[in-house]
Amino acid sequence: MKLIKVKAHIGYWIILLALSACRPAESEAVGKRVDADSVTVSVDAVNYMHDYSVQFVLRDAKQQAVGGSIVDILQGPGGKNCCTLLPKKWRAGLKYHLSWQEADTKEILPIKYQRTLEVPQYSVPGDLYVLFYPNHEVELIASPVEPGHANWAGREKAGALSACVARLSEKECRKHLPKYKFGSKEETAAMMREACTVKSIQESSDPEGNQAACNKLLNDCKDLWVINKKMCGLDYQE
Repeated sequence: MKLIKVKAHIGYWIILLALSACRPAESEAVGKRVDADSVTVSVDAVNYMHDYSVQFVLRDAKQQAVGGSIVDILQGPGGKNCCTLLPKKWRAGLKYHLSWQEADTKEILPIKYQRTLEVPQYSVPGDLYVLFYPNHEVELIASPVEPGHANWAGREKAGALSACVARLSEKECRKHLPKYKFGSKEETAAMMREACTVKSIQESSDPEGNQAACNKLLNDCKDLWVINKKMCGLDYQE
């Protein structure tokens, strides 16, 4: 059975193939021999901006891509990329090169930003976090915990949405957020309702396969998903 293609919630970023540039480095990093003084960590990101999404690539001192992703408005962490090596005991001079673009709700902005960032001192190595702040400010930290934890070392101590609400109003912070949480069953159901109309199926390249996929999605929604079951109906009104 072919899986039905539905729209991913990344808008115009879909035209970018940023992650493809990172994949060769990922496999190379996995294959590296980790000595007794180093540890393999993932690369993650948090976007503290309430009005811009970002697409970034992080490179090590050898200019090999070690991470990169599209991070939507007030999103992250969670998009773990593999991986890079950090010394178990911090040492000065460990630097990474960051390049990124920002996008508002309408278009990708043409300016490309670049920074060389040094990993600040840590007592315990952890995942490498790229943090994006308003006014094109960025931060790079290594941390075994995420935002909101008492030992989180980032400039903003709370998660992206909580930090925004503390700075602005909740209405302003939620202004550009999607109606449903990214990756939630509610979002999947909304995409299903859009993709599984009679017109969409008939106009697809594989109507029979897509109809079968739609039937499975509908049944799973009704029988398995933890969701308001009314949302499983194709006639559900938002």
